[in-house]
Amino acid sequence: MFFIHNYDTLMLSVQALDPYAFDTLTNYPRYFNLLELFALRKHSIMRYGYQRFNYSPYYNLLIMRDLSVLLKSKSLQKQILVILQDLIYSRKNNKSCSKSTQQYIRRFTYQYRKLYSPYLSGRKQYSSDQSVNTLSFVNLFLLHRISNTNGTYIAFLHCTINNTVT
Repeated sequence: MFFIHNYDTLMLSVQALDPYAFDTLTNYPRYFNLLELFALRKHSIMRYGYQRFNYSPYYNLLIMRDLSVLLKSKSLQKQILVILQDLIYSRKNNKSCSKSTQQYIRRFTYQYRKLYSPYLSGRKQYSSDQSVNTLSFVNLFLLHRISNTNGTYIAFLHCTINNTVT
């Protein structure tokens, strides 16, 4: 259930990397249409912490397929890897991040504040920029892991093992 509840923030990360990523999903009928994307993002646990929705394992598969379709793009994979390497290098050497990393952080923070500020269930925890940046980096790492060869399988295994936890 992790991917369903955190789908919205993972999609924010993808959108911060590529603002036109949703076009890939909505232009082809075999993927999610706009109404399905809206329904999934509307039921985000980050926006409405008091609401609990139980989705079938079928939705887990759709979401993982959705993310894997987006992450098939070599340019997106390269961008994720470059930003993660830049973050490691800049933290290790106490230097500032590159422009592409700063641009990703700005886009993610802007979209995060725009979407979640009025609804945020963990307002105290995610009020500082540092915690939002950390969330964006964790999402990048998750997207990187999902884009690996066995990433979708491991994500599916995680969802199958933890299907009782919402």
